[in-house]
Amino acid sequence: MMIVHILVCIPVYAQSGLAAAPMQLKFDANTGATQTQKVILSNPSKGPVMVAAEFSDWYRDSTGNIIYRLPSSLPASCSGWLKIFPASQFVLQPGELKEVTVMLSMPSDALKESTNSMLTFTQLNKQQVMSQQGILINLAVRVGIQIYNVPPGVHIKDVDIDQFTDTLFKGEKVVGKQLFLRLRNSGELSAEGKASIELTHKETGAKTALPSVPFYTLPGAVRQISIPLADSLPPGRYSAVALVDYGEDQELRVGELEFTNTANNGLKVVK
Repeated sequence: MMIVHILVCIPVYAQSGLAAAPMQLKFDANTGATQTQKVILSNPSKGPVMVAAEFSDWYRDSTGNIIYRLPSSLPASCSGWLKIFPASQFVLQPGELKEVTVMLSMPSDALKESTNSMLTFTQLNKQQVMSQQGILINLAVRVGIQIYNVPPGVHIKDVDIDQFTDTLFKGEKVVGKQLFLRLRNSGELSAEGKASIELTHKETGAKTALPSVPFYTLPGAVRQISIPLADSLPPGRYSAVALVDYGEDQELRVGELEFTNTANNGLKVVK
């Protein structure tokens, strides 16, 4: 019998050996202040779960994936300000709910800027699950809680369109058919929203709405979004309008582009 070892990250609702809520903690501590918040852990499985908690730094790469780093290694880290009570290791019995306290103490000499950390709860004892293919899987679960601290007075949220073009058109060689949107978070706060693009055929006036893409960015980050075009898109000249919506209280960001969709399904940007 084949046995596979897997460590998975799951959302709060998954019926595994470990779940947590909420998935984000948002502090607003000022310099020299201490605040606490609660996290509720549960064990929906049929066996006991050994849990270890730790803090780590993190950021999102240009494609939106979360990258983990050692605690207090990134400039915008608050990992060193955090503690967890009553303990960082414990056992959850089947069906048990456990409340843990997360305490943030912002140093009096810290810069007043947005900071973040990740609180990770990891299942130490693997559970065996049989897959549909008859493979016995040793399953362990990891749950990540995003932590933010935004001191009073830090309030600027700003996302700009850095670039809007055909990402894979290289000189006269077309190697892909998609549009490329690059966003930059120029503000003090993390931002989330969605980017959408509408195409208008220049000759026929026919409009095509492309699927919107959600995004999440931290201050100073660049987010690159590639939006593929369907092979069924009729050839011809198009105008494309990109709309970036990152909150009801924020002004929409708009980008415009003209391109030609050739008969052989290539793209060529109109200079």
